[in-house]
Amino acid sequence: MYRAGDILKKARAALTLILTILTIIIAFQNTEIVTIQLLFWSLTLSRILVLLATFALGAFAGILGSYLFRASRKRKGRAEPV
Repeated sequence: MYRAGDILKKARAALTLILTILTIIIAFQNTEIVTIQLLFWSLTLSRILVLLATFALGAFAGILGSYLFRASRKRKGRAEPV
């Protein structure tokens, strides 16, 4: 029998794969050049690079947030008296 954790892991992996494929499809359909302005900087790049960089930064932030959340839960568990 499948455990609930196994099903959730497979569902998460499938969702991640679908979102990644959709992101790549959307990125390749948006190849025109765009100008990004941030405060005093102006940068001209292909929209595909902007979309993929944004996706990568979001994935990194999610992974980092998950890691920090787990680490804080682990620390709280150790700090409490048993």
